[in-house]
Formats: sequence, C-alpha cells, structure tokens
Amino acid sequence: MKYRERVLGLILVSPLCKEPSWTEWFYNKVISNMLYFYGMCGLLTECLLQHYFSKKVRGSGEVPKSDIVQACRKLLEER
Repeated sequence: MKYRERVLGLILVSPLCKEPSWTEWFYNKVISNMLYFYGMCGLLTECLLQHYFSKKVRGSGEVPKSDIVQACRKLLEER
C-alpha cells in the first residue's frame, strides 16, 4: 500500500490449510524479507514451489513435473 509503484503483482504467501504454527510464521517472515531485499530470485522460486507442492507433484528424474508446477514456475520467473 505504501509503495504502489513498486508492485507488479500479488503473491499469496500463506494459504493455510492447517492450524498456524510458529514455524509457519517464521517461514513467512523469511520469505517476506527475501522478497523485499532480493526480489523474485531463483532460490525464492524454488522455496515457494517446495513449500506449496509435494515432491511427487514437483517431479524428479523419473517423474515429469506436473503442468501446474511448470505454470507456477514460469509465472514466478517472469516476475
């Protein structure tokens, strides 16, 4: 709200599907600070994808990545 000219989009950082915990709060603080100081970097993209998608959905050497993960990665890298 304070620096509207700096905002390109909005990312929902914590859609909680379970009871909030201190670790979740701390994780969100770290992610918020990384966004503020570094912007959307590759490390932050990977952290967000690991946090919100299971390993199975993210894919591996034998299993391809799901379409939703590929779409999210593309959108995050565009920022």
